[in-house]
Amino acid sequence: MKFRKAVVTGAAGFIGSHLTRRLYDSGVEILAIDNFSNVPDGRIKFLFPNNEVDIKKIDVLDRDSFGAELEGFGDFDVFFDLAYINGTRQFYTRPV
Repeated sequence: MKFRKAVVTGAAGFIGSHLTRRLYDSGVEILAIDNFSNVPDGRIKFLFPNNEVDIKKIDVLDRDSFGAELEGFGDFDVFFDLAYINGTRQFYTRPV
């Protein structure tokens, strides 16, 4: 099955940014979301130097903003949820 539209949360992370690049190269329309709390925006900007993908700076815990972006994007074929905080220290200091 070929995806036409995809949502990627955690799009600025290592896996998320490379997945977003691969999807973009395959012609998929992407809603890329990250709050940049744990990674700099440099990785995603490096992969998209001409701003080919508009990445939204949104925390997935902000239900209103997140929901509005999903609603505005419309129907999508697949959702990749890669939004998380990595590392044991982060797990204990930022459990939400």
